[in-house]
Amino acid sequence: MEHREDIDGHTANPETIEAIRHFRGYARIDLSHFQLEDDHVLGSRPVGQNVESQNALRLLKIFESVGCDREDPENYVPVLISQNTLSQAISDSRATQVVLLNGIEPPNLILGHGTRLLCLQGKSRIRAAQEFFSPGERWWGARLYLDSLPAAARDRLREKYSNEQNFGDGDIYGNLRCHQLRGNGPRAEAWWARWSSPKRRCARCRNRSDC
Repeated sequence: MEHREDIDGHTANPETIEAIRHFRGYARIDLSHFQLEDDHVLGSRPVGQNVESQNALRLLKIFESVGCDREDPENYVPVLISQNTLSQAISDSRATQVVLLNGIEPPNLILGHGTRLLCLQGKSRIRAAQEFFSPGERWWGARLYLDSLPAAARDRLREKYSNEQNFGDGDIYGNLRCHQLRGNGPRAEAWWARWSSPKRRCARCRNRSDC
């Protein structure tokens, strides 16, 4: 899908190429198997500990009023899974790797009791879905990546645009400064661009002694 377009268009950066190499397909995952990242992880959108957090509550109200399109691949969340766990789940689910990569009708992937898949994005969606769906319907679509995915590629997936509210100013500044200190210019510039023009002017002004 989007991965092939990146390659064919010759626009893929190193992080995207790594994501392509580690991508293993699409599946429906029971909500109990999603593990939400800590809010303090670089690039991770803060969501809080319950559905009362601002964006999760906003999404829950949308689900209640107009429903949600969890069949749309654009709403799937990226998760990490080990090769051993994936192989066992494919066998237990009577699926195949080809079926997962096809993405047309993602299978319900059966995972062992207590297995948790780390979400790199979409925490508010998962939190709202856990509150909204009744037993027997508690699943969400996932894009599967092997857990050997390098840290830089994980950062890229976390920061990728999704149908959620914008990051707060403090979150943007924190991620911007972290990438600057790491010497990661392109990622710092991407975070800088999330601010509106007036906010960028204010930030420049704070860094100048004559303002």
